[in-house]
Amino acid sequence: SALVVQRILDAWRMEVECHPSSPSLWRALYAAFRRKLWLSGFFALLESVFRVAQALLLKFFLQAMLVGDMARCYSFAGALVAACFFQAAIHHQLFFLTMTGGWNIRIGLSGVLHWKLLRIQTSALQADTAMDCSNLVANHVQRFDTFMPFMHFIWTAWIDLVMVTGLLVAFVGWTPTFVGITCVLACVIVMIQFAKRFASRRAITAAITDERLKSTSEIIAAILSVK
Repeated sequence: SALVVQRILDAWRMEVECHPSSPSLWRALYAAFRRKLWLSGFFALLESVFRVAQALLLKFFLQAMLVGDMARCYSFAGALVAACFFQAAIHHQLFFLTMTGGWNIRIGLSGVLHWKLLRIQTSALQADTAMDCSNLVANHVQRFDTFMPFMHFIWTAWIDLVMVTGLLVAFVGWTPTFVGITCVLACVIVMIQFAKRFASRRAITAAITDERLKSTSEIIAAILSVK
């Protein structure tokens, strides 16, 4: 964890030097974990390719079965098994990189926060500061564990959509493709609306959590004063 914390601190110092007027934590995290992000992105692209390739190989396998060409059946069956194997292996590598990346960012940011707190004078720490720090560690930083494993699907989904649309147009025509893609996009719009609702509820919950932590901090401070 010390290495991860030091890496984030070095990236943040470099970010402040390069952009003193508007430093960005996202750019600093990208600089600290650039290799892991690009490697996981490459695996995400490969997984999309092998996923679509399985559908094509299955089509050719079924066509070979219909005509009774056993040589082609065995060839496409072997290729389908190989594609499934590579897709599973790449999927596990992808999730290993992204999940460990999320853990590293969470641990690193928590360590950076503690590093900063140890260098602030006690008189500067107030109830609101303690509340904000507790909320950052307990709630906000934890979101990287959820975000990282699914981060690359934001852009690989569009690549999948383009490839699948092209295959559908080639095999079934424009009209069925239009109907199918419209249904998929409608579902995406509905899910985005649900996500916005969940985000608004999350903001309300975070505000309530902040107030609870503030009250708890005030109670603890009062008890210490009495003692």
